[in-house]
Amino acid sequence: MSERTFRSGCAYWPRRKGPFFLAGEFGGWDVGAFDQGEIRDELSHLAEVGFDFVRVALPWEAAQPDPARLRTALLDHLVAVLEAAGAAGLTVQLTALGQLGGTLFAPDWLLAREPEAAGRPVQARLISNGWEAPWPLANLYENRNLLSGQRYLWQEIGANLASHPALAELDLSAGGLLTAAPPMHRDAPFGWWEQLAEAAASGPSLPLLYSDRTALLTRPGLPPLEEWQDATGALALSLAAPHAGEDGRADEAWPRFLLLLARTLAHAPIACSSLGLPAQGQGPRDGEPRAALYTEDEQARFFSEVLPALHADGVPFVCHAAWADAPPELAATPPYDRDLSLRHAGLLRADGSEKEAVQSWQRFHARAKPEEAGREARRLELDEEEWYVRRGEAEYVATLYKRFRNGEL
Repeated sequence: MSERTFRSGCAYWPRRKGPFFLAGEFGGWDVGAFDQGEIRDELSHLAEVGFDFVRVALPWEAAQPDPARLRTALLDHLVAVLEAAGAAGLTVQLTALGQLGGTLFAPDWLLAREPEAAGRPVQARLISNGWEAPWPLANLYENRNLLSGQRYLWQEIGANLASHPALAELDLSAGGLLTAAPPMHRDAPFGWWEQLAEAAASGPSLPLLYSDRTALLTRPGLPPLEEWQDATGALALSLAAPHAGEDGRADEAWPRFLLLLARTLAHAPIACSSLGLPAQGQGPRDGEPRAALYTEDEQARFFSEVLPALHADGVPFVCHAAWADAPPELAATPPYDRDLSLRHAGLLRADGSEKEAVQSWQRFHARAKPEEAGREARRLELDEEEWYVRRGEAEYVATLYKRFRNGEL
């Protein structure tokens, strides 16, 4: 990201296995045998579309059964993915799968068995060992034992894998813990981040990234974005949740507004960690909200409009939300069982055939010039003091967005 050249990527897991594919046949996440040939074929297909990196999530619970132990077989699977990505001409952005689709997946050693150890109530369903957790989540940001476990994870990753030529970045956000498990105190994320960053930097140097949904924009009481940028070094926002206009259609201007708003408040390049629009061939089924699911031609039209605009606005990279729709056999498995959008977020259908949106990405890749990204990164003409005074107020955000659509910002 420091070179400020544009890159495009896609969050990846094999379409028939789901996001826990690295776990193989371990414990509660029995997703079938790890298939390196399947991964090679899919990553080659992904590269043919024109992507140059993939975002891969290490399943936290399966990878780290104890605070000071990692499963070596699972790490071997990760190395196999790195090798397959490198062979396809792709690099890998690595994170830990903590929160996905409104569900928080936590190792049982992150649970608070004593009431006094609990953090604030999580704003997501909490799953551990394959079941809804019987205890609340501990205070991730201040409990020393839990911090040592997270430190160990990233220290081992940094020391053993950072020198791999296909590994390009480490995203330490665990899928957005600030969204699902907000801190007790405003400054707690800084101490949490500093410990993780120190551990991850113990090996060869890699860019460190923090990505969350819009927590850093909308959570009252969190440090201002400018301070967070100084503490993290790099930020990325997830723009996967579409904004529907008055006619129910996807609003192509909304992702640009969030990007420009974040950049204005952070005074630094802001990337897009997850851009998507859920779609299925026939559009929404009876009883499903219009804003949750779109037709495939609407999805293609959305990307045809948004991608060139984000590139022109100087985004350093943009990452699609998911490679493929969930197969029917995983529809009852968390997080798909409660997240219809994630189930239909892919560029491929569940049977592996391409949606029309793939052509939108291919046309974009053919025209986008990497060296042009970031030259004239746009910002909004916004009173930042008023933003922080009124932070998190939905009406104020709606007012700003209306002004943006009218060309007043």
